[in-house]
Amino acid sequence: MKKNSREGIDFVFEQNPNLARIGTKEQYQKYLKTIFPESKVQDIVYHASPNKIEKFREKMFGTYFSYSPIQGTFGDVVNSALLNLKSPLIKPKPEDSTEEKVIYDKEFRIYNNPSFSPEGYPVYKYDASIEISTVTKEGVQIKVRNPEQIYILGSKQDKKNFAKFVSEKNNSSGNLEKIISGIFIFSFLVGLFLSSNSLTGNVIGSSETAHRFLGIILVLIGISGFFVSRKLK
Repeated sequence: MKKNSREGIDFVFEQNPNLARIGTKEQYQKYLKTIFPESKVQDIVYHASPNKIEKFREKMFGTYFSYSPIQGTFGDVVNSALLNLKSPLIKPKPEDSTEEKVIYDKEFRIYNNPSFSPEGYPVYKYDASIEISTVTKEGVQIKVRNPEQIYILGSKQDKKNFAKFVSEKNNSSGNLEKIISGIFIFSFLVGLFLSSNSLTGNVIGSSETAHRFLGIILVLIGISGFFVSRKLK
């Protein structure tokens, strides 16, 4: 599946109309790329529940997600999310080799058996599992170990972060436009100086024509750049 697919973003905006008051879907797609950029799973995923979730809680067996927004099985409210998966354990497909299945069985036995840090904290080799499922539409389910790995789309925090992203981008674009406009204005003024006899006075030798020619070019660049920048706004 494509990263942050348009279908997934359309669904998030449909479920959370306030997002459209903050920015466009194109801006939201760029914003989502800044969340968990190193994750092995970049798709928008879904978790059905009886109500809208603002924060997932710790669960003994993890939290399940699917690639499609399925209602009814676990609830009628579909929560969209991005996941931070650095080391998921992936279950082999039925057509995969026996060797792959043997390796998986061995790894699965240590999936819930952590080692321990010097401070005594549990350290797990895998932070999620991706398995075959008979419940989900696409036959795949993702089980996430910790709530910290889940970023809920359309949540209060998501809206706040999206608004900050849009504001920073707009300010950055505004500053860039000012810089570009300043360059064109400077080119125009320098061009006037070089092309004006009354300002440049007598130029030694044959360089007078070259200065005047360069001045005309700079004036034209300044004028063209000014109108182009106006049109792009």
